[in-house]
Amino acid sequence: AHAFVHAAESAAASPQLYVAPLAQPYAEEQITDGATTLVAGPAWSPDGERIGFSANFDGSEEIWIIFADGGGIQQLTNSENAASRSFDPQFSPDGEKIVFASDMDSPGFTQVY
Repeated sequence: AHAFVHAAESAAASPQLYVAPLAQPYAEEQITDGATTLVAGPAWSPDGERIGFSANFDGSEEIWIIFADGGGIQQLTNSENAASRSFDPQFSPDGEKIVFASDMDSPGFTQVY
């Protein structure tokens, strides 16, 4: 399967995260449904069960994980600064940890966590 962010079809629609089989990219299934203006950087876990991504469901760009079937969405970061960004999540080879970029501790200066 392949995870991707689908562009909003109208100005009023929010971008969302979708999955589709590689052999049938038009057989997409939407797995997020939240009010947001940003969903980005989907990354599969090594076991293919979860997808890490960044989104601004709560106002600031945070790291989230979700099961590939759309269940069990979980927010991993929660910055107190609405202007900060956490983005580009990647799973460790064993799938136990996630590394990501953020400026949550140093506004304007991105660090790896």
